[in-house]
Amino acid sequence: MKWAILQCLATGWIVASAVGCAGPAITPSAPIATPAEPTSSCPPAGTFVPFSKVMNLGFASEYQGCNITTTASFVGTGLGGPGDLPGDDKVTFRAAVPGVRASVSFVTLPKEKSDIVFVLRPGDTILLTGGTRVLPYQGITWFVANSVARSR
Repeated sequence: MKWAILQCLATGWIVASAVGCAGPAITPSAPIATPAEPTSSCPPAGTFVPFSKVMNLGFASEYQGCNITTTASFVGTGLGGPGDLPGDDKVTFRAAVPGVRASVSFVTLPKEKSDIVFVLRPGDTILLTGGTRVLPYQGITWFVANSVARSR
């Protein structure tokens, strides 16, 4: 379902059902794969927060535009979301809570820092630094990374 929502957003339509898109999308005020303005609730830079908490809709807005660290399990490239739109300077990949494959999240990373994404293997544990981006009213959250490294 989340992928269907992203496909619809990327093409300018909102989701009407689990199988299709209908109506023009709400256009966000800033490109959706760019960092949000930091919230007043941002923890100190570098604070570790579990990926499951960061990506949970109940908490995600608290990490918008922050500079936290978290670990995730690399799932793969492809199934591009908003960061894969032509002309965009981001690369999108998928990640999950380590040890849990049931829920996959999208992560964007600047192209100039993305070489590591193309050598990672599914299941590799990665260290992400950055914050979230949440589209209000649509319940879509993704992690906007400013760096990705293999976790040791």
